[in-house]
Amino acid sequence: MNVCECVISCKSGDQVIYRGVKKEDAEALYQHQCTIAQETYFTSLYPEELLYNIERKVERIKEIQNHPVHFQIVAINDGKIVGQAEVRVVKNHLKYKHRANIGISIDRDHWGMGIGSSLMKLALHQAKENGLEQMELGVYADNERAIHLYQKYGFEQCGIWKNAFKLKDGTYRDEILMSKIL
Repeated sequence: MNVCECVISCKSGDQVIYRGVKKEDAEALYQHQCTIAQETYFTSLYPEELLYNIERKVERIKEIQNHPVHFQIVAINDGKIVGQAEVRVVKNHLKYKHRANIGISIDRDHWGMGIGSSLMKLALHQAKENGLEQMELGVYADNERAIHLYQKYGFEQCGIWKNAFKLKDGTYRDEILMSKIL
């Protein structure tokens, strides 16, 4: 699914371009994923689990572009992908097609600049345009910044997975499940 391009000023005054992902973004998206995985454990993968396979990334981007509902928005500042939001239906079964998962990531250097809010606002608008009725997500229970963003946009806690994530140091983190009716 294609997404319209727009430019929004962030809190620092920088101009950030928001647009749908393109296959030419495969390398930059991989670098963004690596950066995020190195900066925080609030992701599903450790850096060493990220497999470098640009051909597969290009194929995945094509799948997103050709899907009637799925989409991915990238946030670009000074020519670099500094954030992204991806929306995918929960399952392709008829009973699930009204529901989608959303995931957002932002480089640490760009936290607190309003990029997460812009990505969320654009993603919720596009999701509704695509006919989705409910957005869902999972978030580390100690990721207060993300939880605040989600609550700001109307997401409510609907469950919790105890010990959902086991970190390398042997400690566990709970996952808060949240949803929002569009």
